Amino acid sequence: MNRRVLTLLAALWLSRSFGPRLMAQEWMVFTPENSSIPDRNVLSVAVDSSGVVWVGTRYEGMASFDGLHWFHYQPPLSGGGAEAFPLLRPAAIEAAQGSFGEHGPQAEAIYDIAIDSKGIKWIGTKIAGVKRFDGRNWTLYNSRNSPLPDDYAWSVLPDRSDRLWVGTKYGGLAVFDGTSWLTYNRSNSPLPSNDVTCLALHPSGQLWVGTTAGIAILDGQGWTVYTPANSGLPIGHVETIAFDASGTAWIGTWGAGLVCFDGRRWSRLSTTNSGLTDDYIYSLGVENNGVKWIGTFTQGVVAFDGQTWQSFAPWNSPLPDAFVYDLLIDRDGNKWFATTLGLAVYRKGGVILRSPPPELPPGHLWLDPPIPNPSSDRLDLILHLKDAARVSVTVYDALGRPVRYLVRGEQLFCGITRISWDGRSDSGSVVPTGIYLAVAQAGHSRSVARIVRLR
Repeated sequence: MNRRVLTLLAALWLSRSFGPRLMAQEWMVFTPENSSIPDRNVLSVAVDSSGVVWVGTRYEGMASFDGLHWFHYQPPLSGGGAEAFPLLRPAAIEAAQGSFGEHGPQAEAIYDIAIDSKGIKWIGTKIAGVKRFDGRNWTLYNSRNSPLPDDYAWSVLPDRSDRLWVGTKYGGLAVFDGTSWLTYNRSNSPLPSNDVTCLALHPSGQLWVGTTAGIAILDGQGWTVYTPANSGLPIGHVETIAFDASGTAWIGTWGAGLVCFDGRRWSRLSTTNSGLTDDYIYSLGVENNGVKWIGTFTQGVVAFDGQTWQSFAPWNSPLPDAFVYDLLIDRDGNKWFATTLGLAVYRKGGVILRSPPPELPPGHLWLDPPIPNPSSDRLDLILHLKDAARVSVTVYDALGRPVRYLVRGEQLFCGITRISWDGRSDSGSVVPTGIYLAVAQAGHSRSVARIVRLR
């Protein structure tokens, strides 16, 4: 590839680049009245590697938001057999209509959404089991067609090996490796309760399991259990767990406030000794700068930076409801709040939304700008592919010389694929500081992403 071709490709990249957009407003609230979100009653929120936000609702299935448009996914999720359900094609305005099944609409209430490293969405529901969505097909797992011990799936979480962990209301903890299931409950493990309320992955890889009777930690070697009887945990009922950059656990309880555990010492923050506004905590998130965001049952959201507290509620902010089911902090620092009266997003200084790639004709592909960029370490390239195809992705230096072949004519599925580059050449050496271009090609379709490498 010569310099002229690279220059033309770079110009094409610059003219068609879709990146983040800073919005003037610090708050945005999405309801069916002001957007195409299908249901105001939002229970769960997740974000994928390309920045698309996925929400689970109580009555209207799952929706996604790409920064400009809402898409509604509502397949007939309550089928009785082990089968893959076809995707009902989403539309930005018109929501696809599906069948709810024998328990009525609320049976499909989506209590949790988790996204694994391949971009597959795992969906935990009330009464209807666990759903798998690969971008095209749906697959249902329930207690009738699989060893899943309970159809009430409170929490779903893929681990570093993409094994799926499922916390259920009555059947304990289950893990699925793609082929077989294994269940942990009160009869075969130290799990404090079969009512598993939340799951969290520690930076070390430990699985933390919150229940209504305490916390169980599974580290590959065995179990560690903390209850009010053997630790500083003030109450057994744990609703949510999050970790800060140091690995310290922040534990939201149902009635005893916020608990901090650094591996040695326990401490408690409550309405009686801090600026916490409610001792009933439903959701938690920790920013990269260490600020904790706490979603409560009756008092909205509280932010705590280690010294000061700030409260956001319907009576002092645009937050639509005081009960925050779920919250998420994305890579741009946006805080997404799932409430019964709408989905809210907040960012001091202005919300940042990521624009979607252009609508691709059949057979075409698109590379998003790399994340992060500039980068001195590993970065991710997000590839959008309209149809399944053989794809090559190559990194070139400023002189047009190939530096690293990331993908060589591999058959990839349609949809979104994440491709990582560690900043090394094919020989294994770290590339010098400079400008590089990642070029993705499938047939006659080509897309370019500009990379700035730092040493």
